[in-house]
Amino acid sequence: MPRAGDVALFEVVSVGKHSHIEVVTRRQAQIFPADRILAAFGNRYATGQYEGHVPTAPTEQLHILGQGGAIGLVKSAHSTMPKPTIVKLLGYAVDAQGQVINTKYYSRAPVRFSGDVPTGARVILSLGSSMDSGKTTTAGYVARSLKQIGKTVAYLKLTGTVFTKDMDFNKDCGADFVSDFSQMGFPSTYLCEIPTASSWKSRMVSISARRTCCSGTGASSPRCRASCSRAVTASARSAEFNS
Repeated sequence: MPRAGDVALFEVVSVGKHSHIEVVTRRQAQIFPADRILAAFGNRYATGQYEGHVPTAPTEQLHILGQGGAIGLVKSAHSTMPKPTIVKLLGYAVDAQGQVINTKYYSRAPVRFSGDVPTGARVILSLGSSMDSGKTTTAGYVARSLKQIGKTVAYLKLTGTVFTKDMDFNKDCGADFVSDFSQMGFPSTYLCEIPTASSWKSRMVSISARRTCCSGTGASSPRCRASCSRAVTASARSAEFNS
């Protein structure tokens, strides 16, 4: 059975809700029946679109759950949603040893969540209980406001389903560094275990704080701390960890 993060080759059977898919260059490529795409299995819980899961039984036809390329089986959908785009599993992508490639294999070793933020960066959380509640918009305008007063800002999307739109918006708002959970190897965060999620959150905050801080031997000096003001905005959806 597939696992979240397993990469496979799929053939488009019929185009429904998702007529485009994001490619490695972040371009939204239009797809047509008979097109073949590489994508990763993933879960999704989006109150305004689909709830879907990685299949637990053999199945040939699956659904595109999100434009970023997460593949699974739709379990439920918002009443306004059209039918999902259907794809057919052709085979798994494997490495030189014949092992199925899984995006999570390329993430770094887990770390224990401590709550500490390297460099003393401030963390601002933008929280909401569902999609389209304003989390990303709030984070973007916070980032923009902080940039306008001379701060250095990083934006982290901590939960959701892989898609670069929210990161791109915050980059356009002025964030110096943007990242999300996919950089830790996860196609989505729905149904992830809380210790796992805490580990990648801790690592993401650490990486972003260091990326937006002063560099060099004097980075930890009081003068550097004073001149290199930092803030981290993070967009998180608390409902993503429901099981």
